[in-house]
Amino acid sequence: MNFEDFIKENAGHAHHRALKEFYYQLISDALRITKGNNTKAAELLGLNRETMRKWRDVAGVEYD
Repeated sequence: MNFEDFIKENAGHAHHRALKEFYYQLISDALRITKGNNTKAAELLGLNRETMRKWRDVAGVEYD
């Protein structure tokens, strides 16, 4: 199961909110460290760019 499916399946549960906040903070920090560079943030987190984009969107991280 991928992250997006997990979030949809577990919507409304406390652990869902905790995971979403965790990923929000993780992605936000990576983007801050890389000065908004999505490719470098994905590399920093060990993700490919597409997975980073999906996680960013699901977690609700705004970007330029």
